Amino acid sequence: MWSDCAPPTRIDADGDQFWEVDGQPHRDNGLPAVMRADGTTEYWVHGVRQPPPAIRV
Repeated sequence: MWSDCAPPTRIDADGDQFWEVDGQPHRDNGLPAVMRADGTTEYWVHGVRQPPPAIRV
């Protein structure tokens, strides 16, 4: 689903992936800024945590 997007800024030893801008977690367009190895996602814009986007059916 997210494979066409820019690669993560960093991947830690646990396999968690992070997208950052100016050292802060950030990702636009409803994409998660943190994707944990266990499948958990976090949404951040300019270093401020956001609620996950609504699921469209």
